[in-house]
Amino acid sequence: MQSRLTLLFFLSISIGLLSHSQENCESIRFQKIFKITPSSLPTKIITTREGGYLLTGGQSEELVGNGDGLLLKLNKYGEKEWVKAYNRTDADFRFSSSAQLPDGTFITLANLYDGSAAIQKTDENGNLLWQKKLSNSIGPVTLYQVIAYDDGSFVIAGLLEQSTFEGSSIIIKFDTDGNQQWMKYWNNGNHINYPSSLLKSGDLLLVTGIIPALEPGTPDTSYLVKMSAINGEIFLSKTFWNGTDLLGNSSLIKRTDESFVLVTDFYETNSGVYKTTFTHLNQDLNVVQQLKTTGINNSFFTASSSTNDNGISLTFKNTVNQLNFLVKFNSDFNTVFAKEYLQSIPENISGSFTTMFQTADNGFIIGGNVLTSETSDIYLLKTDANGKTANCKTQSVNIAKAPITLNSEFFLWNIGEINSEINQEDLSVPGTTPNYNVQTLCFSTSCIPECDISCSIKSTPGDNTYTGGNPNIIYLGYGPQSTSLSVVTSGAEILTYNWAGNGMLSCNNCANPVFTPSSPGTFQFTATITDEEGCTSECTISICVVDVRIERNNADKVYLCHVPPGNSGNPQQLSISVDAVAAHLLNHPEDKLGVCGQSSLCDNQLSVGGKLSGNSAIATLEEKKVKISIYPNPAYDHIFIKLGNNVNRSYSIKVRSGDGKLVSSGKYEGLINEIKFDNRLTPGIYFVEITIGNQREIFKVLKQK
Repeated sequence: MQSRLTLLFFLSISIGLLSHSQENCESIRFQKIFKITPSSLPTKIITTREGGYLLTGGQSEELVGNGDGLLLKLNKYGEKEWVKAYNRTDADFRFSSSAQLPDGTFITLANLYDGSAAIQKTDENGNLLWQKKLSNSIGPVTLYQVIAYDDGSFVIAGLLEQSTFEGSSIIIKFDTDGNQQWMKYWNNGNHINYPSSLLKSGDLLLVTGIIPALEPGTPDTSYLVKMSAINGEIFLSKTFWNGTDLLGNSSLIKRTDESFVLVTDFYETNSGVYKTTFTHLNQDLNVVQQLKTTGINNSFFTASSSTNDNGISLTFKNTVNQLNFLVKFNSDFNTVFAKEYLQSIPENISGSFTTMFQTADNGFIIGGNVLTSETSDIYLLKTDANGKTANCKTQSVNIAKAPITLNSEFFLWNIGEINSEINQEDLSVPGTTPNYNVQTLCFSTSCIPECDISCSIKSTPGDNTYTGGNPNIIYLGYGPQSTSLSVVTSGAEILTYNWAGNGMLSCNNCANPVFTPSSPGTFQFTATITDEEGCTSECTISICVVDVRIERNNADKVYLCHVPPGNSGNPQQLSISVDAVAAHLLNHPEDKLGVCGQSSLCDNQLSVGGKLSGNSAIATLEEKKVKISIYPNPAYDHIFIKLGNNVNRSYSIKVRSGDGKLVSSGKYEGLINEIKFDNRLTPGIYFVEITIGNQREIFKVLKQK
């Protein structure tokens, strides 16, 4: 039983406090090893009110056995401000958690090796103000979490052992001087009931814990308690379990939208696989959604935190390669990034992340271990918002999610209220300054990253049907009817994509959106990419869509422009069956799909007269500065001709077919006139000639069926 509890306690995590403001400009990243004594271990890291960090843990002159409480104060760059070790005499212990009070002092929890516990208060520089040893006639107390209140008081969560197989979760409220204000403990019979996380939400306390099963075939359960932060009154309790799988870890995260996520590790004894689950709860602790992570077999989570954008983040330990990784999930539990940290440290054999939270600059501060055959050292990382730590190597991890259903029910506890105070014995032992050195693996701080990123966009048609060899042209009626767009860069790892344009894509934030047009035209798409350094780049592609169908609702035949060998100046318009196109293009490589001259529309230029602008052609007569617009273009049954600058002179219009034959002519007056195409005119290229006085302009118009 003791080994089982030791494993569960080792896996239990802490919830990071909200960080104070740091300079928004800086993106501070580092990776360091702190060598203090042969055995050093971080159990908790918090941010301090000036933007630095306090690391809580233990140290010992031996790899196993008794130890000392350790506090290590760092500035925001991970540089030591002070380091203190406490109790280097007969009452050895290690610290489990710390909190900073509003006046800058620190409250720290200690677990002594004689089975008792203690609380201590230090000033901002680690100087001891008081220590108090806690004991109780019921049984030993083990302390796990401490939370500070705005008035300087604080509350702690721990385990009250009542017998070998029975123990209660215990919550104790103290004033700022360490005097007990109230105490509550609870259990549900002949089980160990111990807390793994504690957080405050307004006037409420929420406690998460684990109740391991004692009998084979019965489930381990994870519990959640909602109680008053003022007097300890319990409002409701709820348990969660998954068949007879064993529980390895459990933690509660409060998101920025005031909802909660219960993260639980289950261990399948038959397969030996860890399974991390998310239970999304509303403010009333009712289940909103339940999911499990996939793609991370042989990994269990070791620390958790909320993120500043309503998501959550977790650290994991892979039991196969002994590496740690950090995963950030957004508010919908989709993976933002998953980074595995390659500890390129000489003689490193293993190590685990044990504490983590997101900082004010949206990076992450992570504490853990580096183990060698002779030492256990403190391992500290500060990442940027994308999980990168300076130039240290990382690699991406594949992670996904899938639905799952966990059992849950509300229930009643056996609740006890201890009227007499826990015995408090003065334990004041002065702190000492231990030996200290640090190995900096990677370090970086900069306001503006050195950006050297460029990109281009590649079009990959939906199939390999030959249509002329240009992947940027789609022919409605023949060949691939869609194309996949992808960004090409010079080795940069792209984290985000943002697509925009005048056509509909299958997605706007993915790596490979698909464009499936339904009408002809020129479509332009721009991708804005961001790499892991925060650098951005934009690139653009134009996709030309040409309708080559003879009948819009019938794709049996298409237009094809045939160039006779040796007579390239006399192209011939053909109507050809779709089944015959491939063979024809193979035998006549100069031929093009579509109406003769139609492919020039993909160049966005008129070969005679004006220039295409959207769906109109525009030109200016220099003599009178007359602006002429022709629209729509392409046209189906008519076009409009519009004159600008209040021109009231008469003008003539002639329309000729692509081979130069006069189709219609006439004289017109007024600013806007309509020309109807004869229904007998076949689709193709027509030239519209406009003459005002001695000036003449010619426009090319495409008639569609």
